Amino acid sequence: MVDHESKKIVKNFIDFFHQRNLADSFPWLVLGKGPTFSQHKNYDLTQYRTLSLNHALRELAVDVSHIIDIEVVADLDWLLDRNAKYVVLPWFPHCQFKAGTKSLDQYLADFPVLAKLASEERLLWYDLDTGGTRHGQHQPVVVSNFSSEAAVALLAQAGAKEVFTLGVDGGTTYDKAFGDLQATTKFANGQLSFDSQFSQFASIIRQHDIKLAPLGVECPIAIFVGASASEWLPAKVLEYSIARHSSITTKCHFLYQANIEIPRPKRPECQARTPFSFQRFLIPQLKEFSGKAIYLDSDMLVTDDISQLWQLDFGPSTLLCTKADNDYQRQSQFAVMLLHCEKLGWRIHDLIKLLDDGSMSYSDLLHDMKAAPGYRAEIPVNWNSLDLYEPGITSLVHFTDMTQQPWLSNHSPEEAIWLSYLKQAINDDFITLKQVQEQVNCGHIRPSLSKQLMASSEGVAMTLPERMAIDLDFVPPHKLINSTGSISQLTGRLLNMFKSHKNKP
Repeated sequence: MVDHESKKIVKNFIDFFHQRNLADSFPWLVLGKGPTFSQHKNYDLTQYRTLSLNHALRELAVDVSHIIDIEVVADLDWLLDRNAKYVVLPWFPHCQFKAGTKSLDQYLADFPVLAKLASEERLLWYDLDTGGTRHGQHQPVVVSNFSSEAAVALLAQAGAKEVFTLGVDGGTTYDKAFGDLQATTKFANGQLSFDSQFSQFASIIRQHDIKLAPLGVECPIAIFVGASASEWLPAKVLEYSIARHSSITTKCHFLYQANIEIPRPKRPECQARTPFSFQRFLIPQLKEFSGKAIYLDSDMLVTDDISQLWQLDFGPSTLLCTKADNDYQRQSQFAVMLLHCEKLGWRIHDLIKLLDDGSMSYSDLLHDMKAAPGYRAEIPVNWNSLDLYEPGITSLVHFTDMTQQPWLSNHSPEEAIWLSYLKQAINDDFITLKQVQEQVNCGHIRPSLSKQLMASSEGVAMTLPERMAIDLDFVPPHKLINSTGSISQLTGRLLNMFKSHKNKP
């Protein structure tokens, strides 16, 4: 049975957090044992509330020491009293790296330092989701593999809005300060690397809408998507796919919504091939020539952690693009780019003027990226996989074949992966079925898609002939714009849509 008097002494972390109004004060810094831990000397830690993971407490004093395994309490012993203002553990700490059955109040008799902390109201607890009984009114904290996941989730659940990390790294090594622990605590849970913690970070960001990033890394990740209004749905699915995997908070901007006019080039051969050809050149100005940004086309799907791109080293360059894809015999691609906005001085009116006076051709600007001399093709090809998804290999699918894009066509060989993300986005209320139907009504996507989704929600699979019959009169937006007599066709189509709406009962 739970000793209720002990439980009063051992305070709940979330209640304690709210009582002290800690959500409205400094951002939090979570300190782990990874290689970047030693960088803490480069920062003024008084600007953060600090939370250490396990043995990180050995090296510096912190506001909160977070521990899951009771063996760590034995290792640190009186360092907990000396270096931590508060110590927090699950109500049922892990024992021998597995869910334990002995409660925290029962451990007070075993560890005098815990008893002292409890008597001074410095010992805190929370419910860890182990499939067992809950002991508090708050939702239990979920952890998959590492204590970093529990710590970040606990802070987010308590109400922290900004959380940074240091020493919470991927890979397989500790910082040299913890070299003596390499053979004892590292991967005692059976994991092969620390990488798996990042997928849980992505889930925490989505669930709690927090700002989360390694200390010193620009946050949020600024992503600009080249699109027109007719690409709203694929762009929105792309945004969802990015957020689903990113271990750093992201922010997507659809460039057709930018409040900067793009002049029309005077020379016919320099005019835009697509509605968003020149949009990417707005990015540095939109970022006020500060920090960096990622550019993506709207006809993409991200299946990996985009923070991998965000943390690439520019070196001497101002722009990184994807490497040449030898399988497709294509040159380096500029559909995926990392831009150094502080160094790129692009202003769209100046660039269009270069096209107008003949100083630069359309190909110079769009295909050879002469506006960013010294660019480097450093982004791996798996971040621009053209019309192909290979599980475990592909990080970004680029649906370049407009005749087979899954939101426009029933013949996409990679429809399954894109459709799975659309369904997940709907399940997570990121996109609604009503919005999908609105895109159908606008003529932006194939009509069968909304019916396909509704049938799927009822456990029914529509056949290909059924879908094709529904889409018989559908003309993709790009064909309307590019075809002869496009204005008259578009006008006629809009009139028919208006008449159809007007005649509805």
